[in-house]
Amino acid sequence: MRALIQRVLSAHTTSKHPPRDRLASIGPGLLILVGVQETDNDRILSKMVDKIANLRIFSDAKGKMNLSALQAQAATLWVSQITLFADCKGGNRPSFSAAGDHRIAERNYKQLIDTARSAYPSLPIHHTPFGSDLEIALINDGPVTPWLDSEEMLRVKS
Repeated sequence: MRALIQRVLSAHTTSKHPPRDRLASIGPGLLILVGVQETDNDRILSKMVDKIANLRIFSDAKGKMNLSALQAQAATLWVSQITLFADCKGGNRPSFSAAGDHRIAERNYKQLIDTARSAYPSLPIHHTPFGSDLEIALINDGPVTPWLDSEEMLRVKS
């Protein structure tokens, strides 16, 4: 699993197809673009959710990035993003084979959202349907944009 996390003042997603409905919207918080793989398991999902919820990237009263999304009661907007697994080593057309089977990735994405909701019921959690063709509008805050990769996280001793 990979996640690109953007601290935002606001963000919303809109369907690119008629009736072009707004799918999700948040004020200050985190826009989380997440790429899931068929190899993701409960341990990876939990570790990723915990890391994102507890990542201290919000400013405290002194302006120091010292608060987590939980402490700041920041909203989260989760968006599935297969292109986080783009392999651009070959030609000019990216390969997305590392993302794996669509049905399994969809199940893992839904499980990720469920894991976040059950682990952190006080955290406002919004999401878009898996594989949606979207427009995403955001006002980046900072910018603060950390990148998480579950393979790297699992190599580090906690």
